Amino acid sequence: MKINHLIIGCEDIELSKEFYSSILGFKHVNSFVDTGTKKEGYVLIKEQDTELEILLVPFNEERLPSPQHIAFEVENVNFESILKIANDKKLDVRAMPPLDCKIKGVGTTEVRGKKYERFYLLDPSRINIELMRLC
Repeated sequence: MKINHLIIGCEDIELSKEFYSSILGFKHVNSFVDTGTKKEGYVLIKEQDTELEILLVPFNEERLPSPQHIAFEVENVNFESILKIANDKKLDVRAMPPLDCKIKGVGTTEVRGKKYERFYLLDPSRINIELMRLC
């Protein structure tokens, strides 16, 4: 099973598009009118993985955060690149999921018997983004 697409509710859709584009490398490829909000949303894809789409949808603040957590498993070079961009932008890079985590930088975890390095960022709509790579 794989992820086909993610629908992410956004308080500020332009700021969210900038986050997913400049930090995670997604590209805006299309727009649509959301059936629930009747507002314009964006379709983003990764250029090297056109099977994964992120749909950014404008939500009212009371529906946020939505979803609360997304984990992206990335290759080593992408992990380092995203970490550098996040640090260059002075984002709060956390080693653990809690938003008030005082441990900064990269941490480790084990998922289904595999060990990963990981770090967390908060996107503009307060969605916890986890970046993981196999150790």
